[in-house]
Amino acid sequence: MRKAVYLGFVACLTAMILSTSAQAQSDVRGRWLPPERDSVIEIFDCGNTVCGKIVELKEPLDESGRPKVDEKNQDENLKGRPLLG
Repeated sequence: MRKAVYLGFVACLTAMILSTSAQAQSDVRGRWLPPERDSVIEIFDCGNTVCGKIVELKEPLDESGRPKVDEKNQDENLKGRPLLG
């Protein structure tokens, strides 16, 4: 009897952990407004992980009227790509 209760407890605990993990994983997806409220970031499925992209910018253009670029990126090859999208 004691073994059956133990196995039931382990099965229940395992189900709870898997359920919580699945819920936490799905909760991140969607559109998010950062504290600065200067953009909207969309988080979406990307293969076996999640990806994000900026879908709205409060000020999408720089001082010269061109789309803002990823100038702070550590990868030199990516510094010229647009922030939006």
